[in-house]
Amino acid sequence: MIARLNLQNSNIREVRQENRELKACLEDHQYALEAIMHKYREHIQHKVLNSQINFKEQYNEHLLNIIRDQKEKINEMAGVMQRAAQMDEQPYYKELEMLTQLKLENKGLREMLQISKQFGSLNVGEPQAAGQ
Repeated sequence: MIARLNLQNSNIREVRQENRELKACLEDHQYALEAIMHKYREHIQHKVLNSQINFKEQYNEHLLNIIRDQKEKINEMAGVMQRAAQMDEQPYYKELEMLTQLKLENKGLREMLQISKQFGSLNVGEPQAAGQ
């Protein structure tokens, strides 16, 4: 029994020694992990603070793109409206041209009538016979 107790005591001492060594290893591991995390946080903080992202500039660029797109759409719509207006104006201009031609023709005929009356080739007031 004493031998068994001595054996157990020596096993207990070995386990305690191993436990102390494991605690020391754990502390070293935790210290190393803390140092690594500290360096990682410093690195990330440095990256974040030194990033060159200008959010205001990006937002303004986005707005400029929207304005550019809307301007293109407006120009396209203006072109369509202009073509539609030209199509609507074509009959008006044709009528105006015909009216102008008729006025010129009427004026020419009136001048010819006046000349005929003046030089007697047309008798005003006399009914003309058919076929003459």
